[in-house]
Amino acid sequence: MPEKGTCPRCGGKGISLGMPIIKVGKTRGLRVEVFVCKDCDLVFYEKYEE
Repeated sequence: MPEKGTCPRCGGKGISLGMPIIKVGKTRGLRVEVFVCKDCDLVFYEKYEE
């Protein structure tokens, strides 16, 4: 399993941008952590786990 914040495109290290809640369906929300890769500039998110 890849390390938290690892870019799915190039495998570089991601820099955290924040932890918003995204809508899942009509009534549910899911907290995610948004990253941007410092190597290829891809913006991606992962499920936030404490």
